[in-house]
Amino acid sequence: MFHIKGDLNLVRIERGIPESGFELTEEYNPLEVNPKNHISFNKGCYVGQEVVARLDTYDKVKRRLVGLTWRDEMIFESGANIFYDGDNIGTLTSTTKSPKLVIYWTGSGKESLHRSRY
Repeated sequence: MFHIKGDLNLVRIERGIPESGFELTEEYNPLEVNPKNHISFNKGCYVGQEVVARLDTYDKVKRRLVGLTWRDEMIFESGANIFYDGDNIGTLTSTTKSPKLVIYWTGSGKESLHRSRY
């Protein structure tokens, strides 16, 4: 599998672009990576279309791919879990040192974390 490296990976993470093998895996459904502009809800049949439409219609997506910034120089590895008040709320999928964005992760539940900048 090809993996984006260097400056291109930095830009990918800063812009929130998912990568196959990291954010695009069997563990996540397509709506969890925020592809609203890339999935047709009006097109005819395609594999998984009914499931995707149902998740969207009933707002059943349980987690989202989000970016998280950190104030200090903490370094985390991909695959590390994120905890908040003792609860596992997400997993790091891609990380980079960036002046704009430090951690890129999928989280669940704690909506306040999705809006906060740390």
